[in-house]
Amino acid sequence: MKLILTFLGILFLNSNVALSEYHSCERTSLETKGFTNKSAAESWYPRRISITTNLEKKTATMMDKEVDLWVRDDKRRMRATFPRRMSEGFNIIHKVFFLPNGEVHSEMSSPGGFQRTGGAVYKCTNWEKK
Repeated sequence: MKLILTFLGILFLNSNVALSEYHSCERTSLETKGFTNKSAAESWYPRRISITTNLEKKTATMMDKEVDLWVRDDKRRMRATFPRRMSEGFNIIHKVFFLPNGEVHSEMSSPGGFQRTGGAVYKCTNWEKK
């Protein structure tokens, strides 16, 4: 009985891993509008990010935060929104859009009284849905 439970546990863990996709992303462009300088923009949009998506559970994980993942019916586009907290205490939303050409566009919402900031474009592994 113990052997059967162990086998089923391993099978369950492997099936969850198989449903998850790891995306290693490298920034290809950065819009610095709204930031004091390029370093400030890079602090919000680092050169490399990693995102794990699970289409079965419809979740995305980035920077140890798991959120809901919107997946279009044809599975060629996805969107995730990650809450983040600024040092001044304001909450903002970090939006990540997976496009069919393999790009991932990233942008931040603007809290009241702040200028709208530019975004970044990333090229990610395991994501080209033409």
